[in-house]
This record gives sequence, C-alpha cells and structure tokens, in this order.
Amino acid sequence: MYFGKYCFSIIFLNNAVLPPYKGSLVRGVLGDSLKNIVCAKNVVPCEQCKLRKECIYAKMFETHLFKGPPETRQNNSPPPFVIEPPVNFKTHFKKNEIFDFHLLLFGDINLNFPYFIYAFEQLGKTGIGKNNDGKRGKFILQSVTINDIVLYSDRTQYLKDINLLEELTISPITENFNYESILKISFETPLRFKVDNRLSSELSFEKLIRIMLRRI
Repeated sequence: MYFGKYCFSIIFLNNAVLPPYKGSLVRGVLGDSLKNIVCAKNVVPCEQCKLRKECIYAKMFETHLFKGPPETRQNNSPPPFVIEPPVNFKTHFKKNEIFDFHLLLFGDINLNFPYFIYAFEQLGKTGIGKNNDGKRGKFILQSVTINDIVLYSDRTQYLKDINLLEELTISPITENFNYESILKISFETPLRFKVDNRLSSELSFEKLIRIMLRRI
C-alpha cells in the first residue's frame, strides 16, 4: 500500500482561538467541508445514497458502509487517513500567524487529493475554532508540501502533478532481536478508542494490540 504525508500550512486572516488538541478540530471541519463540496444529495442519508460507493466523503468518514465479508472478525475498514496536529497546547493564534498540520492518506484515496485542497480553501472562507470577537478564525491555505516539495501554493494557485507517495512497509524482525526488551510507549496526543463498541478509558496491553492490528 502507498501513502502520502502532506503538510498543510494555513495563515490566519484574523485572531483565532483553537482547542488545546487540534486533531479532533481538523478532522471535524475536514469532514464537514468535504461533504459540502462533494455531496450531490445532501438531503439523503449516506446509507440510502446511490452514489456512496464512489463518494470521497463516504470513503473517508463513513467506512462502515464498505463492510467486508461477514465471516471476517473485523469487517469494518479503518478510515484511510490520519491527521497529525502539532504537538503543543497553544490555543490563541494572531492574525498572519501560521498553523501547520499533516494529513496522511492511504491507498487510492490519494488519487482524490485535489478535493482536499479545495475543501480547505473553502473552509478558510468560513473559518475554524471558537468565535473570537464574533468571528471564527478565517485563513488562506498558504501551501501544501510533501517531502519539503511544494505541491500547491496560494501564490501560484497551481497544483503540481508529482507522484511522491511512499510505500508502507514493515521491516522484518532481525535475528538478534531481544524479545526480553522492555517497550515504553508515550502518547503525545489524546487517545480515543472503543471496546465492544463503547468508549473505554482503560488501556491494557491486549486492547492496545487489538487496536493496532485492526489499523494494520
């Protein structure tokens, strides 16, 4: 499987107030913006829409509509994206301040990447975050890069057609691997997960491995 790690840089046009953890915010506004620009039947639930199999929004945020065979243990595909917000708890951004985050896309969804450019361009006109002096934080999409190569910039309004996707591979365990080593995992951002389809606050080793296996 191939994936792309895109760095989005936005510049605020006015003061903005964002939550301490930005991942949930970016995910939510991206979903709303994508649905607004691609949904042809916004009065029809996704489950009843005849276009759902080809819909970018559904492939990103309604993965339960693409179930695998019933005999599989985990027949719901995980969302084909990951959002990496900055690892800080800054909440106040001033006018002309830059905010960066990464969007990772996995598999064929990369072919639809121009839609994500347009989604964030439209989102910049409505704004994000809490109301500040009666206004949301409006912005312009300044640039999008991958491996430090500019794919898009607001200055040129041009999206380069460059395939810089990376192959997702897992290195084999070497013969000299020490199985008695202790692995320490530190969560840099909040973790939200479900057990038996319910939100859980207890994370055992078994639950962590099951979450990882499902993602793989």
